[in-house]
Amino acid sequence: MARFIILTGSETNPIAWLNFQGQLETYGHLSSVFSLDDVSWESGFDTAVDALTQTIGPASQTILIGHSIGGLVLPILGDRLDAASEIYIAAFTPKMSQSFLDRILLGEEIFEPTWVDGYQCLIRSKNPLATHRHFLDHHLFHDCCADAADVYWKKSKLPLEVIYSSPNRSELHPRNRHYVVCAADRTVRPEWQRQAASLLPDATVTEIESGHCPHISKPIELAEQILMSASNLGS
Repeated sequence: MARFIILTGSETNPIAWLNFQGQLETYGHLSSVFSLDDVSWESGFDTAVDALTQTIGPASQTILIGHSIGGLVLPILGDRLDAASEIYIAAFTPKMSQSFLDRILLGEEIFEPTWVDGYQCLIRSKNPLATHRHFLDHHLFHDCCADAADVYWKKSKLPLEVIYSSPNRSELHPRNRHYVVCAADRTVRPEWQRQAASLLPDATVTEIESGHCPHISKPIELAEQILMSASNLGS
């Protein structure tokens, strides 16, 4: 039996993982879901990660899963929790001594351009599900059930400027790693995901034919891939 700790992305709520968690449970595994907005980021990146570590509690030799923005904290969180493995799902990956914002400004083409163009209007809207429903369906939920945005989307309250502008000071210490590329992603470019995965030390890579949220659209296939990768990694 393994224990999985899941860090959600900024745009879906924890219940979006229930079907995926059910698949893990079928195979006898335990899982818990946490979000970066479970803690305050007002005092900075390191303090927030400390608080997240305390929120999660003792978790030695667990398997960490990070979706989307959750990937940025996996290495430092893995160090503090003494995790056995890190699994990235369409996730941002850190680079030593650079912030995520630095990398965007230096020309890394991480996001689909239309996502970047529309996102600021989305978060400023008082009723995004009415004004930006097509935008959400197209970029995040195009291969999910018709009511996915209503059920699973959440308007992010994360201070992205704090998270994105914090330089990564944590080395990528030796640890089992795996990256799941979402090959039909319309938010984080699949080409960038493949490149990011290739730069993760000792990481194995698989692909799933899904959009940005395979935990919603393909929970069975995603669970099978992750359990297979965990088995191959020796977790």
